[in-house]
Amino acid sequence: MNLVPSALYISVGILAYLLVALAATGLVRKTGGNLSEMAGRTSSSSLLIGGAANVVVLAIVLLLIAYLDRLSFTALGLTLSGHDSFFVLIAAVATPLLAMGFARWRQRGQPPKAANPPSAKARGSGQLIVGALVLLVVAVQEEVLYRGYITLNLAQLSVGWILVVSTGIFVVIHFFTNRVGLYQIVSWTASGLVLAAAYLASGSIWVPILLHLATDLTNVLVFDITGQQTAPGEGTRISGRDRAVFRVVYGVLILLLLTAVYPAIRTPTFFGNRSWASEVGQPSVPVGNLSVTGVQISRAQVQVSGQTTLPQGVCIRTQLAVDDRLAPWWPSDRCANTSAGRWELVVDLGQGDAPAEFDRDRTYAVRALADGEPGVESQPFVFDVAGPPPPTPE
Repeated sequence: MNLVPSALYISVGILAYLLVALAATGLVRKTGGNLSEMAGRTSSSSLLIGGAANVVVLAIVLLLIAYLDRLSFTALGLTLSGHDSFFVLIAAVATPLLAMGFARWRQRGQPPKAANPPSAKARGSGQLIVGALVLLVVAVQEEVLYRGYITLNLAQLSVGWILVVSTGIFVVIHFFTNRVGLYQIVSWTASGLVLAAAYLASGSIWVPILLHLATDLTNVLVFDITGQQTAPGEGTRISGRDRAVFRVVYGVLILLLLTAVYPAIRTPTFFGNRSWASEVGQPSVPVGNLSVTGVQISRAQVQVSGQTTLPQGVCIRTQLAVDDRLAPWWPSDRCANTSAGRWELVVDLGQGDAPAEFDRDRTYAVRALADGEPGVESQPFVFDVAGPPPPTPE
């Protein structure tokens, strides 16, 4: 298993995110905002800059999926099954309800919070719709990057490893754009695990997107993390420690709901050694390059050779097309194992169904495919049996 290309692809995506985030941070500071503080993100200019930055990152990640990973956007999982819709509906409704119940429990015995002045509420209401749209863009961007793009590049790993790696990246990247504290790290870790588990179980990118949006809206409207009290009602702001406790408890409840809705999680192999791609039928990103470099034909045999960046011992299978139709006699099930970056296959002519010689009037092309590595294949290698024409006599 070669993870070097996957690590490189992930690094490119993360670097693009960091560069855009750095540029957005500079622009927000020029307007008097501060992205490291929640209260510094609520001005109209900060919201617009943040929303635009997330759109740029989303566009870059989609381009990487299409042109670097060479995958269709459908590989992200763009559909919602009945199980997915059922889970999202329950989780989206439960998120704010659980948060309100937890906040009231933590604030029991405390005097009620004073109401906001009318002018402050008016300003907050004017920004509420813009803020909600920005939160939607953020949820789409972060899930496509952290759960979609990174998971597709790690699809050859087991579910357990993907959970650990993708959540670790999700937590560390937040260090660059947020004020870091122990309770915040706990919250990020719990959220990352829940969102990753939701994507891995469902295979649909919309599931973590909608769950992420419900979480962010709850943080703003119920827990008032911005300190602006833009939500209707009196607000229920709680400490960072309490939010971390809630995030852990909430995470356990959502994971239990996932287990109930998606029976595959309860199978022994789901977190085991099998790759996530094989569990949910998702395509994995190609993990190496493969090419055909030459075809040599003699009276008794044909020799096909090529190069590859795949690891030692990978099985390379070949296909021969004759006038754009696969030759049934060609041993497409025979392995040519890689060795020191090369592979070679020799096929005897005149034995079994194989012809004694190639027809000089037909077009031939051979293609190589890596066994067990979806998407790793060569371009067709077209060769001329007749050879170059004889020189014209002077």
